[in-house]
Amino acid sequence: MRSTIRPRAVLVATLAVLVGATGLLAAPASAGLGSLTFSMSPTSGPPSTTVSFSSITDCSVGADTAIIANTPTPSDADVLASAPVDVELGNWSLTYDIPADAAPGVITFWAFCVGTPINQAALSDATILDTYQPQDFTVTGSGTTTPTTAPPTTGTTVANTVWLDLDNTTYQQGATMLMDTGGWMPGAEVGIVVFSDPTDLGVALADSLGSLQHNWTIPANFPVGSHTVTLTGLDLAGSIVTISAPFNVTALAGALTTTTKAAAVISSGSLPATGITPYTLPLTVIGGLLAIGGVALVALDRQRKAGLTAQPVSQARPTGADGPNRRGGPPDGRFG
Repeated sequence: MRSTIRPRAVLVATLAVLVGATGLLAAPASAGLGSLTFSMSPTSGPPSTTVSFSSITDCSVGADTAIIANTPTPSDADVLASAPVDVELGNWSLTYDIPADAAPGVITFWAFCVGTPINQAALSDATILDTYQPQDFTVTGSGTTTPTTAPPTTGTTVANTVWLDLDNTTYQQGATMLMDTGGWMPGAEVGIVVFSDPTDLGVALADSLGSLQHNWTIPANFPVGSHTVTLTGLDLAGSIVTISAPFNVTALAGALTTTTKAAAVISSGSLPATGITPYTLPLTVIGGLLAIGGVALVALDRQRKAGLTAQPVSQARPTGADGPNRRGGPPDGRFG
């Protein structure tokens, strides 16, 4: 039993004075040390979750009220919940509902013992006597739990404490997807698979709060259309859970998709399936004509060179009496 006991009626009156609209909260020099501890249950959950707080370490003598705030230096406007301190034991407990519109993330709670120091008589001098070590609560969201394609479901369930958010719903080939997820067991291995054609992205590890972020660069040749990313691992209760979210992939700008290429082949109609396209046939004909023209030019060039280098064949000049005279006349010196 504690050495100093105050009537409960006085404590209730003190609570009204300290935590009301009078703004009398003040922190002494010893406040803010965070040497005391309190329990919080649960430590994560969706919006509207009721969270229970209770002291592990008792308040100092003279404390009348326990308060929960969302700042280490609270004013009256920062008090989220309050309750009387048991004057005999110095302990306390209270509850607080997470707001229904709370966004996914972490809320840090601070607890304080408020009262009048034992050496002060005036209740108007009420101050924060004790400051507890803060506790973090993780507000979870919810990913889409109904995939557009059917991933494996044997032995798995979807837990409402696990959430998955994608940074977009439509991605271009080659773009990067950011997956943000939480509610897993701290340090758990979370397997990531993309459907409809299963693409195993490997395993990512949850951090100490059960959260993780994972980036995936969508291949430039990844099929265009609707797909689903699925995460599987252990939740906070140690159960195997699966959660998934759908997304769409569009063609990379300027790239031809498989569907577009197939349509182009079908639209060729009368062309046999030989691999010849409307562009390769004219090129083949032009190439053949150029080759024939080249051969003809080579042949003509050879003939021209042969005509320039050939020497005329001359007959042997007659000699003796039958030979012509020096003037070119007949041998007998007559003309005609």
